[in-house]
Amino acid sequence: MAQDGEIAVVRGTAAAFSDGVKLAATKGHINGGQDFTNGNVTVSLNNNGWPGYTIMTSGRCRDVWNMVMQEGIEVVPGTEPPSGGYAAAVVSGNLRRCIYEYSSRNPDLTLAFIYDTTNGDILPPDGAAGAFGGWLLITLTGVRLINRRRKKSGQ
Repeated sequence: MAQDGEIAVVRGTAAAFSDGVKLAATKGHINGGQDFTNGNVTVSLNNNGWPGYTIMTSGRCRDVWNMVMQEGIEVVPGTEPPSGGYAAAVVSGNLRRCIYEYSSRNPDLTLAFIYDTTNGDILPPDGAAGAFGGWLLITLTGVRLINRRRKKSGQ
């Protein structure tokens, strides 16, 4: 039951993140494609008009989170999410995608979603295009989409 709750939390967070990305891109478009201030946060737009930078880093992935999400969820750069929070990192081999990994209470379950700064898409961890959905799990050996399966020992 707790696993289903955590999955729901990450799916809801990914949907809210997607809405924040779209809202920021719309505000930027209205503003002539220029960066803008939203409260105390400067929203930086890349050349494609999406929140982000030409080349992303873990720190910049965290910054994008702070640009499009309200305060309340702790996000740290790197691969170790804090309890109840997210770790923000660059997807291996793609400096334009960020992966946001949730801190699950289940050590066999890791939940995450990807933000593509080139087009604003929110993707499952396998990076495939299409609608966001399903159970999002990543293994220690790579990123992939799995449906209701636990990681095999040794992965």
